[in-house]
Amino acid sequence: GRGRAVRGYLAVTAVALMWGLSVVAHVAFAVAAKANYPGGVAFGRLHAGEPSGRRFEPGRVHIDAAAAMTGVSRFGESSGGLSGHGGSKWVYSKEEGLSPRELATTRGFDYFVSGEASVPGYEVVDAIEGYVGLAVVPMRWPPIRAR
Repeated sequence: GRGRAVRGYLAVTAVALMWGLSVVAHVAFAVAAKANYPGGVAFGRLHAGEPSGRRFEPGRVHIDAAAAMTGVSRFGESSGGLSGHGGSKWVYSKEEGLSPRELATTRGFDYFVSGEASVPGYEVVDAIEGYVGLAVVPMRWPPIRAR
């Protein structure tokens, strides 16, 4: 009878609501995961150049522990020049325990990907913000953005 139809309607509505909430949660987690690797973003920008068009010649790169823990990995390393067709090579170091003096002078690093706001002996050319939280932006798709 009527009670059975109402229960069926409520069950279908509950399943549809759970599916919709699952999609929203999936989008939110995907947005958060993408913003959770600022070290990897910085590493990629070092190889690709800045959005302003400034390019970085291949050289010796030091990666500190904080950057390595936030997305810098062997998968982001480049073997060739800017175009990837030979020329100068990128050389990477993740050596730990180096003093600021060693980093700035004796080791000969051209670039430093770091989790620190500044490092003596190096110019900050870009700062990548890490994940802080999510914000709802109703007029954009997806309506959830990482902060």
